[in-house]
Amino acid sequence: MLAGFFMSQGVTLVAQLIVPPLFLYRYAHGVEMYGEWIALTAAVSYLNSLNSGIQSYANNQMTLHYNRGEFEQTKIVQSSALRLILILVVLAVVVGGSVLFMPLARWMGLRYVSSAAASLTLFFMALQLITNWFFAFLSNSYQVTGELHRGLNWQNAQRLTAVLAMGAFLWERASFPVLALTQLVSMVIYSLIVLIELRVRAPILLPSLRHGTARDLIGVLKPGADYVLFALSSLLAGQGPVLLIEKILGPAAVAVF
Repeated sequence: MLAGFFMSQGVTLVAQLIVPPLFLYRYAHGVEMYGEWIALTAAVSYLNSLNSGIQSYANNQMTLHYNRGEFEQTKIVQSSALRLILILVVLAVVVGGSVLFMPLARWMGLRYVSSAAASLTLFFMALQLITNWFFAFLSNSYQVTGELHRGLNWQNAQRLTAVLAMGAFLWERASFPVLALTQLVSMVIYSLIVLIELRVRAPILLPSLRHGTARDLIGVLKPGADYVLFALSSLLAGQGPVLLIEKILGPAAVAVF
């Protein structure tokens, strides 16, 4: 786990050394373009808090049941969490699809990205976040069998692949929608890889909707709401200022911030 955490910090460092310099070096108005990319990322990051509580609570509770030998209860918690995630996916797709018809460039104060490109970028980012809900749920479920480091390593591998792929497309001066699509494809591929490995290594952790009742679903939803507060506070402190700076001061100020 310690090695995995150090690797996670290493991937973050690689991203910081690759993405901003390539934006600044390869694009006209590179500082402003990078600022607008950050602003679009911040706009969609709020969706991530929807799933945070469900996933955190479910994985912890599944670990308790599994290590007590309560395997049926483990599957009930997993199925209930997956049902809730699917409900959130439907809501997120509807909201994400609606941005395709919104004048985002005017609303967010974007100056170098067209409204159509911004809407498509935000839509792909929303799909990437939705896919990440499943990927994170699958990879963090290794905690149940005492191998959380494996899930963390898969997450690190996915992030590193996404960063390197984005770096290659940045070098080619790809459009924002293409950059966002790159992140989505990476997330889908690694979700499938982890799903296949779980089938071989820990079949009990394979996702299933056949267990549990509506009462069990509510039992996951209520305590999971507490975890959302942690994610929401982080988003308000980190993503909120980015959106305000973009709207009031412009993309160059976002990049500096």
